[in-house]
Amino acid sequence: MLDTNIPANEVSRTYFSKDTTKNFKKFLQNPEENVRKIRAVRSENVADTSTVSEGELFASLWESLTTEEKQMLYTNPDKVVVQCDSHLTVSEDSLVARYVRSKSADLLGEMVVVYGFNARLNDLFNGKTLPLSLLPEKFLDNSIKDVPAVPVFDKYIKEGNWDVVDSCLEYLDYPISLADLQKESEKLLVGMNEQNIVRASGVIDSNDKDPLRVDLGKTLVDGAVLLESFKDKAFYVAGKYSHGGIFSKELFDKGDGSDGTRCVYTAQPKKKKYKGTAEYIMPDRPGYACLDTIFMYTKFQRYAVILPKGYTDSNAKKAVNTAKTVFYDPKPEYKLPLWEVFFPWYDTSHDMTNKNTYCTKVVYTAWKSAGKDLDSNVFAGNLVSPDDIYGSTINRYKTIKVKSSKWSKTYTLQVYKATADLIDARER
Repeated sequence: MLDTNIPANEVSRTYFSKDTTKNFKKFLQNPEENVRKIRAVRSENVADTSTVSEGELFASLWESLTTEEKQMLYTNPDKVVVQCDSHLTVSEDSLVARYVRSKSADLLGEMVVVYGFNARLNDLFNGKTLPLSLLPEKFLDNSIKDVPAVPVFDKYIKEGNWDVVDSCLEYLDYPISLADLQKESEKLLVGMNEQNIVRASGVIDSNDKDPLRVDLGKTLVDGAVLLESFKDKAFYVAGKYSHGGIFSKELFDKGDGSDGTRCVYTAQPKKKKYKGTAEYIMPDRPGYACLDTIFMYTKFQRYAVILPKGYTDSNAKKAVNTAKTVFYDPKPEYKLPLWEVFFPWYDTSHDMTNKNTYCTKVVYTAWKSAGKDLDSNVFAGNLVSPDDIYGSTINRYKTIKVKSSKWSKTYTLQVYKATADLIDARER
């Protein structure tokens, strides 16, 4: 037996497991032809490479088998048991791993809960569609009749809009009950630190709250990405983070040396709650591409600082310049294109322009212009969510295990290689 394992120097968490015996037996009916078809589909697929189908795992496993092992499967198909596991991993010497070992709050464990919930929804509803008429929102293109079911359930389950969820289940005539979906949602909330991070993390009106870290700006390098979590989440994804921006060292150095300096390029919605708010926790122009202070990140429930792998001063300068010239100087209005969650054929989030400007589009576009892709493509459809940016610090693997009466084999495939490093992370 030849096993391919996740590297020993990585801390691993399994976030989703599925018995795929039935599907693998179908694959075995004509494996060589199925491999050919699967490879042909992959060669024409321009979608994100972090998405690996079950069929591709079967094909990779089959190609790794010896002639003798293939013959064993041919002759004993009824005795075969197959399981697919999905894993998140981080380097053993990384900040995430150190945090997991030293704190009661398990950063990687929280991500496992969120990833697992999304994987469960994909397992249940991938390939299903729902009529747009079932949704309470009004979207850009009303000529479209149907939308993918997965993001619909993701949004309304996490919002707790069970009437819409119930209507969608009834339309699909699906075998899972509303009560079972509610239990899945409860797992998500219980698994998150603070029980319900969406509700528990608001401190914007508590100006006497100490920052999570003092003088963070003095330690940051140009182009560092800041992420934070606060009460009013711009993204429906009930993950860890809700907002992001990219740090300009030049602007910080021109300030007064404090974290109250506006030096983080981003975009913020225009909200009435800013009225009367202290200047040091307010963007310079709400409702547009704008500048945050660092204190706006360290003041809240949690924050993180990440840097792309292969960081250099020159690509950081290019990224920050893009944030300034593409977004800040033209002053586009803040606009979160929520329809890009539901309609995969709309994707302004990756178009490298300031159309439909929101916080993490600024971050993504800035670093993408410098050759670094920080969208891990897990949450929120085509939107680049703050948790997508955070997810770029975590590796992903899929493992397929085949067991028969006399032998077994494990094949592990890395489906996403982390493109960023976590430099700092704090939470209350």
